[in-house]
Amino acid sequence: MVTVPIHVVNDHNEVFKHWLGLKDASLLHIDRHCDSFSEFIDADLDHTTEEYSNEKLSIGNFICAAVYHKMVSKFCWYDPHEEELVEFYTGNNKLKAKAQEENEGRIIVWGAENEWSVPYNKPITLDKALNSDAPYILDIDLDAFACVNHGLVWESNYLQVYGWKRRLEETVELLEAVERVPDVITIARSQGFWEEGFGTRWVPENLVDHVQKETILKLRELYK
Repeated sequence: MVTVPIHVVNDHNEVFKHWLGLKDASLLHIDRHCDSFSEFIDADLDHTTEEYSNEKLSIGNFICAAVYHKMVSKFCWYDPHEEELVEFYTGNNKLKAKAQEENEGRIIVWGAENEWSVPYNKPITLDKALNSDAPYILDIDLDAFACVNHGLVWESNYLQVYGWKRRLEETVELLEAVERVPDVITIARSQGFWEEGFGTRWVPENLVDHVQKETILKLRELYK
């Protein structure tokens, strides 16, 4: 029986600490958002601490940090809302990040010609999504299935919540086509912070527990 460790976090950057120890891993990132910015990460901080993962990183830059620290060398993103799988790469098709001197000190940026842009992408087929000889991270944000702004189901974004079970089923079908079993699975609830009626929840508060339960159930069935 295969037992794949599953780690559930709140903010997506908190998954970073569960990737420590991996080297040159292939990352399959299932999310409504690419999370691939490089927002002024201090390159000289100790990245092995929980404080680094939980407080120094953000939901937009943790993947760039993982590439810089050589934990991840291949990054594929699947958005079930768009039903498209893309591979991210920078400069000469090589995924890399580097430390760059700025007034604030040394910061981590993507190693592309334009370091401040999101790395461009290209359509890929699933059989090219993962390096067969590298560790495999399956990383899921629950807003890949049910996504709203600020945790509220407004009429304008209701369609991003409606049909979440179908998106989950389609994602499982995608994963079934991958012959490999993940070395680790990380799941983000994306509840953010909430204070005085404002926050950054991306999954409806009244739905997140149910989506999490169904997602883990499907994964356990797939990797039993």
